[in-house]
Amino acid sequence: MSLEVEGALFAAGFACWAISTFTAGGGSVMILMIVSLVLGGPGAAPVVGVASFVAGPARAAALWSHIDWGLVRWYAPGAVAGAYTGAWVLSRLSAHWIEVMLALFLLSTVWQYRLGERPRSFRMRRPWFVPVSFCSGLVSGTVGASGLLVNPFYLNYGLEKESMLATRAVNSTVIQVVKIAAYAALGVLDWPLLRYGLAAGAGAATAIAIANPWLARLTHRRFRQLAVLAMFLGGLAMLWRQRSFLAALAS
Repeated sequence: MSLEVEGALFAAGFACWAISTFTAGGGSVMILMIVSLVLGGPGAAPVVGVASFVAGPARAAALWSHIDWGLVRWYAPGAVAGAYTGAWVLSRLSAHWIEVMLALFLLSTVWQYRLGERPRSFRMRRPWFVPVSFCSGLVSGTVGASGLLVNPFYLNYGLEKESMLATRAVNSTVIQVVKIAAYAALGVLDWPLLRYGLAAGAGAATAIAIANPWLARLTHRRFRQLAVLAMFLGGLAMLWRQRSFLAALAS
């Protein structure tokens, strides 16, 4: 049974990160839905964290020359603090409201960017990534995935295509390292979940190696449109994941 689950998660990791190459990320959000269905809610965040930890360096290595290291230096401190805080929250509290608010924010990007036709909705500066990265790390540690949350800020900063994916990969890796260490220390991550995450991550790394060469064929406009679409669908997926919670609130 374990090998069957690992095989399924390898395939899921491959599919999700292949798609995410052309949609400015979202692989972790997509696989979060799958892992939640296969393993249940409590184990989803640690598994996705391990998978993202494997996928991040693979993508960064493939797009190394496109990394904006100046932005990484502003991003890392907030990401570290937020990731540890999020892992602590996961070990103690419900993450329902955080995921619902993130979903609504992602849905709003369709109007912010006029379906991808608008390059920016506001001007983003490097120092502003400190609070943004803290929120991203917090959400990632609590819910399991937050990459799409930062996409609007990357787009408004001016990163697109290879530069956006490469810089995101480095920033994501910082968050995943802290999350995994915190999950292990807090007793949230065990050996079976680690294996499942590594299986999904292996699929993700394989997909990145195959899909990255095709990225050059995508125009900046089409990439932006796909990024907005991914954020919108990611928001819908998160609301669907919280459907029981929302239904309980409405009753």
